Amino acid sequence: MTDVTMDLLIGAEDRELELGRDAAQDLFQPPDPDRLAAELQDMADKRSQVAAEAAALRLG
Repeated sequence: MTDVTMDLLIGAEDRELELGRDAAQDLFQPPDPDRLAAELQDMADKRSQVAAEAAALRLG
């Protein structure tokens, strides 16, 4: 395995551990309503953007 491959694997493992920590922390702390609202708005914005791009592609 090359050094680059090892670095990628280690980086992926670090991100996975951090995500696991965040998920565990969310289990023990109530969610922040402002953060949740911001995440929902971000998802809605992305959905609207994808829909607009799909419509533009259909119109050609």
